[in-house]
Amino acid sequence: MLVAVSGGIDSTTLAHALRVLPEGLGIDLRIGHVNHGLRGSESEADEAAVAALAEALDVPWARRRVAPESLRAGAPSSLRPTLQEAARRLRYRALAEMAEELGASVVATAHTRDDQAETVLLRILRGTGPSGLAGIPERSADGRVVRPFLRVSRAQIETWAGERGLTWREDASNQSL
Repeated sequence: MLVAVSGGIDSTTLAHALRVLPEGLGIDLRIGHVNHGLRGSESEADEAAVAALAEALDVPWARRRVAPESLRAGAPSSLRPTLQEAARRLRYRALAEMAEELGASVVATAHTRDDQAETVLLRILRGTGPSGLAGIPERSADGRVVRPFLRVSRAQIETWAGERGLTWREDASNQSL
């Protein structure tokens, strides 16, 4: 299993939790990090933190650098993806490549119950149909992406991480409206 780790609390906790699960569960863990290069030195520090986490957990890891602006360049605004959409497309492509490289059949992301609520709310505000109200699926249609934290709240993650003394990076851009 490849865990997508940004360096933030959610993905750091997921990687740590999966690593400390009893051996009998048979999870052969790997870590994948995607550097979008959107926050300069902060992005580089995130990558360094993920490298340190992989080393501390004694888990193989891989990284990819992507350029979301490359998907936006030259297209008319009506066809151009938002920066977030472009980053998401490139991130999932990079995660699939790293999973292949590291021999992982599944990619785990750390989307939480709070992310689920935010997604549904934003879709409602944009005017979605019934499929949009379903939110983020626990497993992708092809079964390659799983989201084991979708039923876990951010508060629960903060408690678990705090009790174990985990360290993580805070993305300052998350505070921006």
